[in-house]
Amino acid sequence: MDALFPPGPQKSLLLGDAPHFKENPLGFMLQSARTYGDLVHFRFGPSHAYLLTNPRDAHYVLVERHDQFATTMSLGRAFNSAMGHDLFAPKDKTTKKPLRRGMFRVEWLEHTLDAAARHAAQELEHRQHNNPTELLDLLTGKIVAATLLGDVTRTDLVIRLQRALRRHSSKRDFQSPLTLPTWIPTTRNRECQRADKQITQFLEQILEDQQANRQPSVLQNLLQNYENEAYALEELLTLLQAGYEAAAQTVAWAWALLAQHPEAAEALHAEVVPLGSRKPNTDDLANLVYCEMVLKETMRLHPPTKIISRQAKKETRLGEYYVPSGSTIFISPYIIHHSARYFTSPDRFLPERFGESFARQSSSYAYMPFGAGTYAQVEQEYALTVGKLTLALLAQRFRFTAAAQPENATVPVGLGLAPKE
Repeated sequence: MDALFPPGPQKSLLLGDAPHFKENPLGFMLQSARTYGDLVHFRFGPSHAYLLTNPRDAHYVLVERHDQFATTMSLGRAFNSAMGHDLFAPKDKTTKKPLRRGMFRVEWLEHTLDAAARHAAQELEHRQHNNPTELLDLLTGKIVAATLLGDVTRTDLVIRLQRALRRHSSKRDFQSPLTLPTWIPTTRNRECQRADKQITQFLEQILEDQQANRQPSVLQNLLQNYENEAYALEELLTLLQAGYEAAAQTVAWAWALLAQHPEAAEALHAEVVPLGSRKPNTDDLANLVYCEMVLKETMRLHPPTKIISRQAKKETRLGEYYVPSGSTIFISPYIIHHSARYFTSPDRFLPERFGESFARQSSSYAYMPFGAGTYAQVEQEYALTVGKLTLALLAQRFRFTAAAQPENATVPVGLGLAPKE
């Protein structure tokens, strides 16, 4: 029977791998990948799951055959996985979407990025926040509000909306087969429903503001380009997630890594010296080459999306094995990014690996901090833009300090800023 499945960890008779998985999903997957290779088999009760650690396979699932894999888990499909054939055939809700001619483009930021830098710099000049997380929230919140909404006075709305998104489990890329359906009234599901209501209220407020405020913004461009405003707001939320949460998280980790690597910190500070006290603007972004390298390397070590889950809509082949319909597919950018097969010295902080002279990774699909596909590219591009602006503003005025980071820390600790001499 086991010959039908790829290798995987030892499983209990009834629960399979569920007990180990529940304690530490990422740690368990990382150890399993190192032990069993490119394709790892898990079992959760009677249903099956697979971990892909080859970038080529990940690209196949996320891009080439994305229509064959659902982004949300279905109990019906999970039973199919256990039975080995389509005993249950849940119908996917499909709606005809308009052409995505409204997809975000960086040139849309030209009219708003300078204002965003000005407001963020003012926040630093009048800074009264000793909490680095709070400071990054405000800086990125101001930049996102100015660029996406064209109105920096909505910073508080951006921050509250993002916090509601964090509480909304359906907005996350990672869903476990152990996650209960949303209709079951668990504490978590009730919290998600409250967050969903808040998100709707915030979006209604944003649309109302846009009717009164016709300042240039990304949202104005999206509303003009999409036939249906719901899709414009869907894309806005994608950008919000990338520009606020992912950018703030990445800058925080870059902050900690620069504090522990003085050579990299010196190279970054040298790059912002030509700016003097002038706020960076749209034209400066292209010259912040090392700043971008630092952020890309930070996203490699600490990708904003650590685990992605999909569910096979029908039987499919992965490598040498046939995967039953309903099987859960896990893809971990974190595991791929920390593989010596694809990155030299994968656990070292080396911004230079993203320079022109550094040897390329062995797979063009290996770098995937937000996953793969059009939306992942959009998220990465916007997060880098917001991150570069934030990091450059900080580096102009301060030197980075941080405590030694605990092993397997999920967020950086002990961050601090020292005035530049």
